[in-house]
Amino acid sequence: MAEKLPPKKQNRKPRAKTASIQKESIPSPEENETLEKPTESVDKYLELFENATINEKKSQDISLVIEGQYKETLNHMMDAYNANLTCGLVGPVGVGKTSLGRYFAQEIQREFFWVTFSDALRPAHLLGSFDPTLAFKTGLHKEAFSFGPLTQACLEGGVFLANEVNRGDDFLLNIFLDPLEERRLYIPPLKTWIKVNENFYFIATMNPAESRGTRKIPEAFKSRIAVWLELDYPPSKLERQILDHNIQDLTFPLEEDLKNAIIGIIQDLRQNSEVETPPSLRSGISISRLAITTAQRMGKTEVTGTILRECAMLVLKESLEFSSPNVDKERILSSIINRYIG
Repeated sequence: MAEKLPPKKQNRKPRAKTASIQKESIPSPEENETLEKPTESVDKYLELFENATINEKKSQDISLVIEGQYKETLNHMMDAYNANLTCGLVGPVGVGKTSLGRYFAQEIQREFFWVTFSDALRPAHLLGSFDPTLAFKTGLHKEAFSFGPLTQACLEGGVFLANEVNRGDDFLLNIFLDPLEERRLYIPPLKTWIKVNENFYFIATMNPAESRGTRKIPEAFKSRIAVWLELDYPPSKLERQILDHNIQDLTFPLEEDLKNAIIGIIQDLRQNSEVETPPSLRSGISISRLAITTAQRMGKTEVTGTILRECAMLVLKESLEFSSPNVDKERILSSIINRYIG
């Protein structure tokens, strides 16, 4: 008996749906015109971006309480500036070194540039680098170079603040040797020396040498800082003034006994041997502002002890660093907070 052959496969024509899909995938001229136009959402964010862009040519006013040690330090900074001497500010984190540097630039009517030093900082963050898109079009020429903040300050005659400079390595700090001594700056990507503007002024800020993450700064750099000024956490009266200054925009004032409690908690923690990184000025301000807005949300007309206790814990619990990871943070904080808030 003859073996049956399998039926032949029929060549089916492609379905009309395929052609329809191909046709729909090609935008019409009208659709192209629509795609080229920014959407309403893009327009909105472009407008917001333009409105929010900071014009570096316009000074950004800063308001500080210039009393006590801050007034004295600012006077010494002015003396150093008038004597054409570079100054350095030394003090713990959050004591107001950077803010004072910005205020100083405002007082002498100079533009303010600054960079915070860390292990991640590279020379390009200070000097600048080539814009890849422009470099692709024009080549590695100065027209494609995006100048960094140090280069800008040197060219424009601004105030440059090297923040937490003792967290930077020697290679980075060597960049400042020529601008501070010879008044010239070398930009390796451009293979060019530039003359530093006569109005350029340099300020260094440092954390105490025993602080975590700091390095010993090289002698060559240190010798170029002529005047060293120390800042510490302010006394109670001055810290109260700073606190008042930073909550005056809120709906109702904080009772005097609660202000005293906040200052007491903050200063007690600064003296505690188990606390490695104590609370800064910002901590007391944050507790105060959070307590007032919390009371407002709850429909109250004043901050209660219960509200203040909760807000103090919310602000301080994760912001402090303790000497040992095994320390019971909540126990220590609760004990100190309850000592000042009945």
